[in-house]
Amino acid sequence: MNQQKTIKNSSITTIIFSALLLILSIFKTYSLQASEESSTWREYHSINGNCKIAFPDIPKHMKEKFLLPQSKAMVTYDAYISAIKPQTVYMMLIAVYPHKIKASQEEMSIESFISGLVQRGGKLIFANSINTKKATAMEFFIQNENVFFKGIAMMKNNKLYLIAVESIDDQYEDGLYHHFVESFSFL
Repeated sequence: MNQQKTIKNSSITTIIFSALLLILSIFKTYSLQASEESSTWREYHSINGNCKIAFPDIPKHMKEKFLLPQSKAMVTYDAYISAIKPQTVYMMLIAVYPHKIKASQEEMSIESFISGLVQRGGKLIFANSINTKKATAMEFFIQNENVFFKGIAMMKNNKLYLIAVESIDDQYEDGLYHHFVESFSFL
């Protein structure tokens, strides 16, 4: 029974990772058209995620559902994606698992998710647990040649949250990254 739950969690993580790759590939075209002008950061609320975050520009919103293999259960996700410079993407992904993840398995689920991100190519620079009072979380930094992917992955109840920035190294700004991730809060 415990092995079945691990397999289900692994399948869910694989589906969420696949959804993220699809979102990023679709969004590459949009980021190339992004304005380099200064923008005004605006706060957006996610009803499904019960959270808020500030984006540098009006985010594109995508919503999808995936049927889990060998199951009738669905994983749903909402993705909010914005860009202010060509080749710099700000994103928040909220994936809703069909069941609550046990607290003892939350960190393992996040580690598995980050491992999936690294497997798409790149080098894990760091992945560290971070203190939050409301969720299990890890901050990570992945570099693939000159592309940086830095963010925070969190688990709360049955939801995985990914708040991240993907950028070409000469366009990455650590201050904007911190402004983005620090603007996130649960409602």
